[in-house]
This record gives sequence, structure tokens and C-alpha cells, in this order.
Amino acid sequence: MTFEEQIRTNSKRFQLLMKQLSDTEWSETALADAKSRLSACVREIHASQMKIKSCQIAADKQHQRFVGIKKIGVRYIWYKVRRRYGQLVDEQAKAWLREFRKCQDEQQRLTALKEEIVVAQKNLHHCQQNYEQYTQTRQELNELLDQLFSLTEPPHPYEDALKQDIKKKQEYLLILQGNSRIFRHVFHILTKAQRAILIAQQAIAGALNMNTLNKFSRYIFGRTIINSYLFKAKDASTQLQELLNEVKGIRSELSLLSHVYIQNDDVILNTLFNNLCKNKLDESSNDVASLHTMLFTALSQIKEQMERCEVERNQTIKDVNRLTKIHFVLRCAIVISTIESSSADLWS
Repeated sequence: MTFEEQIRTNSKRFQLLMKQLSDTEWSETALADAKSRLSACVREIHASQMKIKSCQIAADKQHQRFVGIKKIGVRYIWYKVRRRYGQLVDEQAKAWLREFRKCQDEQQRLTALKEEIVVAQKNLHHCQQNYEQYTQTRQELNELLDQLFSLTEPPHPYEDALKQDIKKKQEYLLILQGNSRIFRHVFHILTKAQRAILIAQQAIAGALNMNTLNKFSRYIFGRTIINSYLFKAKDASTQLQELLNEVKGIRSELSLLSHVYIQNDDVILNTLFNNLCKNKLDESSNDVASLHTMLFTALSQIKEQMERCEVERNQTIKDVNRLTKIHFVLRCAIVISTIESSSADLWS
């Protein structure tokens, strides 16, 4: 069956799907607007409830002042003697009424917002239903178009070239997505490694701060503190060793990471603290500081590569979506043109 014959056979189904797609296409943008409006309503209701709460507290405090003034006591007698009692009562009553009215106004606004959120929820539900129908119709139409354009000899070379271009972009996108995941994983490992090296630095610095090491070594308390620092540094170095080995294992799978440790493959803290003694503390501290600098450089490099990869990935996603829309519109235009040509041939 030729391309034109397939289109004539499926023309009614194609036109029905196109009508359904046209009727529900508005939901694609309306759904995002409906979600945004509902979120705004929720935020406004929360803000209104907090405002009502603060207004109620202010009104209660003002009412307590008003009641306190009316109680007979020293203040009552004082204001009575000065003939300011009536004025003060009026002022406190007006202040309380102002706070009370603020609370009432905000409660009315909250009632209106609750009605608005009900409307927003109904609108969102309506948009979701239409969007589900739109996506289903779009999928069915794509399947029909794939069937119509699945001939060995492509009926339109430009359409086939565009399809191949989309396929290449999608394959490249998969590579970028994989690289992005690896970069994020390596970045996470190096961040943990940096924390481990900081712990080792702090532990060695703690031992170095005990400048009276020979004097303290005579006492069990002093030796206990020193050993505690050194064991902490050794634990951190062991964790660092494991993390660097994990990064090396990933590096062999991704050539972009091969240069990160290329000059420092032997700078590992596997024996740094095994036979650590007092005269080696300064040397160990320098080694750890050097490794920390290397880790900071590697972390910066990985972060830069990760960000570049994610920018390229996001741009490729946009390119794939743009080309996919162009491809869809082109296919539909080809089918519509073929249907119109067939109808013209029948009438001629």
C-alpha cells in the first residue's frame, strides 16, 4: 500500500484525532496557570490565617487594657481626680474596636479566599482532565503518524532528515544525562572526601597544639589525648582512602575525569598514620594540607564540568522538544496536504 493510499484509509481517524487535539490543546498552558493560581490561593489563605491570629492577639490585649482601666483601683482614682477617666475609656474602647474590626475584615477576606480556592481546585481538576485527554490524543496521533511514515522509502526526504536529526539529538541527550549523573556522584564523593580531610587536619592540629608533647607523654592522661587525636586522624584518612579509590574506579569509565588525579595517584594516606611519631607531626600536617589543596582543586574542576554538562543537557532537551514539535507539525501538514489533494482529484 502506497503512502497516499494509507492516508486515504486513515483520513477519517486522522481528522477526528486532529479535532480532539485542537479542542484540548489549550489545557497544555492552562494547567500550569491553574497550578500556579491554586498555590497562590494556598499561600494567601495561610497569610490571612496568620494575620487573623495576630489581630486576635492584639484585640485581646487591647480589651484587657480596656477592662483594666474600668476596674476600681489606684489608676481609676488617679484618672478620676485628673478628670481624664472618660477620655481614656473612650480612647481604649476605640483602639479595641479598631483591632476587632481588623480581625473581622480579615475573616471576611479569608472566607472569600476559601471560596476562591474551591473554584481554583475545580478549575485545576478540569484542566487536568483535558490535559490527560490531550496527551492521550497526541500519543494516538503520533502512533498513527509513525505508521503512515514507516515506509522503507520515505515519502518526504526533509521529514526523514528531520527524524534522523531528532534521533541523533536524543542519543546525545542520553549520553549527557549519564555524564551528568556521574559528575553529580563524583562531586558528592569528593565533598565527603573534603570533609574527611578536614577532620584529619583538625585532629593533627589538635596534637600539634600540645607543644609540650614530651612532657605530656610521661602521663597517661597526656598520652590518651594524643592517641585520641591520632586515631581520629587515622580513621579520617582511611575513609578518605576509600573515597578516593571509589573516584578512581569511576574515572576509568569517564575520560573527562582522567586528569583530575593524574599527578597525584601515589599521594594516598594509606601509611600516613600507621607509625606516626612525635617528630613526624609537622610532616604529616604538610602532607594533609597538600592533599586538601589537591582535593579542593579537583572539586572545583568537577563542579565546573558538571555545570557545563548540565547546561548542555538542558539546551539539548530544549532542542529535542523544539525539533519534535516541528517534526509533528510537518507530518500533520504533509498528511493534510495529501488528503486535500486526494479530495481535489475526486472532484475533478
